[in-house]
Amino acid sequence: MQARKSVLLPLWRAVGHDGELEDAVGSVAALLGRAMPVERLELLRCEPRARRFETAAATGRPATAPKAWQCTVNDWQTLAGEATGGAVLAVDDDNACLPALRPLALQGLGGGRLVGVLREGDGPLLGLAVIEASKPYSAQHRSDFAALLEPLATLLARDARRRALDRERAAAQAELQSLRGHLGRERSWMARATTS
Repeated sequence: MQARKSVLLPLWRAVGHDGELEDAVGSVAALLGRAMPVERLELLRCEPRARRFETAAATGRPATAPKAWQCTVNDWQTLAGEATGGAVLAVDDDNACLPALRPLALQGLGGGRLVGVLREGDGPLLGLAVIEASKPYSAQHRSDFAALLEPLATLLARDARRRALDRERAAAQAELQSLRGHLGRERSWMARATTS
């Protein structure tokens, strides 16, 4: 409990820092490591329409789970119904976890892996936070991780907004280029018309 309190404020500071997601994940992993063993931290973003998860950023030891996977409609609905924001889900083996999370199951690899559900308030599922260590996590670690998920959800939400702004900026720049090209053709046509 004390470790959780000593990490929460620095964690919010790291999340509030105006940096790229990949840079922030390294700082966040180091801070989480003060409260519990963390050899790998991975943030997965979800695309609800496609029922797909993909790695947004990761740090630490090499991944044992796929970088992306897609869920069936039924598996997605089960996950969305059971996984409330701040929930920490077990993925110790194939049989114990929700079907949508089976790609994250340890499958006899040993060690520990916790999966935290990231939502912004009562909003839709933003993604998942996954931490791994070489030893199994205790109930206290699970509780501490659950208490620290809100800043991680904020970090992923900020990244989603930044990505949306980048897409809008790119579309606006493409439209501007198109208009400039159209204007250039108009000027060229008008110049030919006045000289003839």
